[in-house]
Amino acid sequence: MDREKRLFEMDRRMELKMRLAAKKAIRLGQTGGLALDLEGLPERQVVTRLIEKVRRL
Repeated sequence: MDREKRLFEMDRRMELKMRLAAKKAIRLGQTGGLALDLEGLPERQVVTRLIEKVRRL
């Protein structure tokens, strides 16, 4: 059970880091070479799409 808790915490922390990075990229207008069309989408939707894309990697 302890191992599962650690994995959950690592996943939660990684998701938080990704959300913060996405927020910063949106704020600075730097979406780089992302193959996603993120322009004009609500922040939460942008983050969700980024998380889905990273999980598929």
